[in-house]
Amino acid sequence: MLEIMASTSSAGTTCPGTTYHVTRELRLPLTAIHGTLRLVAGGALGPLTPEASELLAIAGRSCAQLISAIDDLDPLSHAAQVRAGLLG
Repeated sequence: MLEIMASTSSAGTTCPGTTYHVTRELRLPLTAIHGTLRLVAGGALGPLTPEASELLAIAGRSCAQLISAIDDLDPLSHAAQVRAGLLG
């Protein structure tokens, strides 16, 4: 997917539909992973050691950062528009 986006971008023909499709394909599984990490961190599978809790917290923050970066790639995303100052 990223290869398709890179090739259309270098040709100057990136269309919003391509960007939307790529960001959607990345966002959906990453959001599921992030949700699962939060469930496990919240004790859904039982008590965790402090080390396991810290690793889950790191993974959760990393997922949140990636989701934010993906939102920034999609000019149609609400989050990207807010960060760009287009929406309040």
